[in-house]
Amino acid sequence: MPTSSATRDHFERTAAFWRDVYGSPSVEGAVYLERQRKALALVDGLKLGPGAKAIEIGCGAGWNAVALAERGLLVQATDPVEKMLRMTRELAAARRVEKLVGVSCCAGEALPFADESFDLAVGIAVMEWADSPDLMLAELSRVLRPGGHLILSATNRCSLQRVMDPWFNPLWAPLKNWMSKQAHVGNRAHARTHSSRDMDRLLGLGGLKKGECFTTGFGPFTFFKHKLFRGAAGARLHEHLERLAGGGWHVLARSGYAHLVRAQKPVSQPDSGDRKDEYSDTQAA
Repeated sequence: MPTSSATRDHFERTAAFWRDVYGSPSVEGAVYLERQRKALALVDGLKLGPGAKAIEIGCGAGWNAVALAERGLLVQATDPVEKMLRMTRELAAARRVEKLVGVSCCAGEALPFADESFDLAVGIAVMEWADSPDLMLAELSRVLRPGGHLILSATNRCSLQRVMDPWFNPLWAPLKNWMSKQAHVGNRAHARTHSSRDMDRLLGLGGLKKGECFTTGFGPFTFFKHKLFRGAAGARLHEHLERLAGGGWHVLARSGYAHLVRAQKPVSQPDSGDRKDEYSDTQAA
């Protein structure tokens, strides 16, 4: 499986956090809920009919996959971590949409589905952890039908919170790298960040046409990784900055925690060559 063992181990250890965070009063909960709300608004704008087929890569605890199923979509939820897939099944059953949600244990760089299988592909907070973002975009494009849509997010390299913390600010990267070496950091999960130019390049490599794009989320704010605003205070700050960003503060509108983009696969595509067999036993009924 392409996803590194360090990344799989990280999400095995933190699975309970991802199950619980969307209902928590923390700033992370507020930021992730806002990102989900905006991603689902992009999906709703597509006006896909009931029975349309969707795939989510890196489904985590299943919050997005289940929300898609509640809209009547047939959802294939994928993740390389079995514990996440169990949580997805449990959430789907609790929301009574288990017949609309199938699960598959795989990484986004190697999807076991036939070409042109899905009307919609969703990847929220997964590009950061990909072994190869280029290959992941190629796979997502491959499994999308011509005219199909992609909803994708990625951590913004130039977000306000990263610029304000010397540990994350790109200008301080040499210092951070030196400190990591002094700490003898070994093999561990590492999340990438992406610029808007990176997003454009990746979509181009996948042959996808970019539509709506923006950033979202403010926080948690830190100084050398130490949280400055916790709990409700951090959530209120996030909400205030979101209002300013949506009210014409263009610098803030480009400085959110995450990029969020909608893209479309053109109707005409060159022949993609050999097709992969579809795993019918993992498909949603």
